[in-house]
Amino acid sequence: MKIVIPHKVCQLWQEELYGIVENAKEINKELIIMSKEISEKFLPDIQILRDEINYGKGYIQFTNIPIDKTIPSVPTDGTVSKEKGIISELSILGISNALGFNPFSYKEEKDGALVHEIVPVKSKEDIPSSNGTVEFDYHTDAAYLNRNLRPHTLSLMCLADKYKTGTRLASLSEALEKISEAEIDTLMSKLYVHTAPATFNVNLKKVNTSVLDRIDGIYEMKVAFHNTIGINEKAQKALASLHDAIDEVVFTQEWNPGNLVIFNNLRCVHGRGEVKGERWLQRCYGSSIIPTATVLELTC
Repeated sequence: MKIVIPHKVCQLWQEELYGIVENAKEINKELIIMSKEISEKFLPDIQILRDEINYGKGYIQFTNIPIDKTIPSVPTDGTVSKEKGIISELSILGISNALGFNPFSYKEEKDGALVHEIVPVKSKEDIPSSNGTVEFDYHTDAAYLNRNLRPHTLSLMCLADKYKTGTRLASLSEALEKISEAEIDTLMSKLYVHTAPATFNVNLKKVNTSVLDRIDGIYEMKVAFHNTIGINEKAQKALASLHDAIDEVVFTQEWNPGNLVIFNNLRCVHGRGEVKGERWLQRCYGSSIIPTATVLELTC
């Protein structure tokens, strides 16, 4: 589903966000709730949008979402620029919350920031991660965690993408139409080892579980193809078939400043090609269980 916010609406939305910021430099729960209320004024057909995330293909593409009037240079260390305001942050957090998902973070990832700077980081270029430049294969975020701890949604917003490194996105429901029932059964078995992502500073690095689950009659997925392996040949072949199926249905989100995509992290996978040149996305996690603005401390 594609939603284009008219330019005049974007300007009015942006001005309302500036009105609640004043001298604020830090994001808190009160600001998130206020930005949620503003988002609800300007987003069309919110219930339809919620249904698309939960029961449709699982993703929505937005154009002309408010960002800061001035965007500083792309940060190269992965931390938020001191020169930047917080308008884009409030947009991404407010929209996520307005669609029914509470923004949260992990203490063990990016120091607990509620909004992540997705930029190439010097010394991490060769690591398949959100801060690397090498190709990043299909994955769901935090695939190794239990379902109640994983992000239910991801929101990605573009501030800059000079050389147009798109994000690849695919719906699980479409991919499963391309593989056999026997392969689905294998993917639902606990025949896979999942490794924690490079951005997580945790002690428990690996878990043994399935790739697919079925919750209330709907298939869900937890996988990171660079960090998930089958424990036998049958499991590995089923995983390869799923990857091939995703290749058949994937599309590429091309980025321009003010573009935002929110997608169901339990029912969609995403990835990207090699990053060349300046690129700055922002990301936030959403949950239907974890309270708004929680900085979750993992016990593993």
